[in-house]
Amino acid sequence: MSIQNSFFQTRSILFSLLAFGVAQACGSSSEGDEPRRRGDAGHDASSFGGNAGAGGSGADGSIEDAASSDAAEASLADARSDADAAREAGLPRPDAGRDAASDARSDAPAPLPECEIISCGGAASNHACCGDIFSFGLDAEDHPLASLVTSFTALPAAATADFAFTAAGQDGAIGVRLNPPRMPALVDLTSTWSGPASQRPYMTLESGGTAGCGYAFKANFEADLANPLFCWGGSFTPETLTIRIESTGAGNARLIVTDVDVR
Repeated sequence: MSIQNSFFQTRSILFSLLAFGVAQACGSSSEGDEPRRRGDAGHDASSFGGNAGAGGSGADGSIEDAASSDAAEASLADARSDADAAREAGLPRPDAGRDAASDARSDAPAPLPECEIISCGGAASNHACCGDIFSFGLDAEDHPLASLVTSFTALPAAATADFAFTAAGQDGAIGVRLNPPRMPALVDLTSTWSGPASQRPYMTLESGGTAGCGYAFKANFEADLANPLFCWGGSFTPETLTIRIESTGAGNARLIVTDVDVR
């Protein structure tokens, strides 16, 4: 009886120990899972982002490199596009290194061929002060009379005008538009004329027809700028220079101008 009781007590103790061990195992497993889940929920949101930057640095580096390469290619494409647009618009490229003053000089219109009879600034090859050459006629009252001019040619070697005067006191003229307007310090003329006209041409400097002065040519055909023959209007800056012959009666006359030196 005592042996039997002892057996049962021993078995009870073993079952109790076994049950206690199982409970401990279950308890520790349950307690370990819950903190891990809570911790993982917060840890995933922050640490995976960090791990993506650290553990995934190789992938991110490739992405960044690709982005940098794409940006460089885009910048190069933009630069090429800008250069193409500038070329199509006729603008200088940023790296062309061209001088703006040279561009301005090359873009300036060339003097007209007939302006070769005009020498500017004392240089026979400089015709830049000539904007145009034309011819006109005036009656004895200084009113325009187009019928007086029967022909006019302006060539690099000479400007020639033919006039059909109908009375004395009429003017036949060859004019030069000054570019830009200016008051010359000296004007020398090389010219010939024929027909019923005054012994020597004279010159006018005018501004739009509203103001101007007339000047005689000296024996050496230099304009006497210091002693005007007459003036009209107020002060002015000459826009045109005219070489005129004045009729002494009816008849055909010719005026040829081969050189005007304007300084």
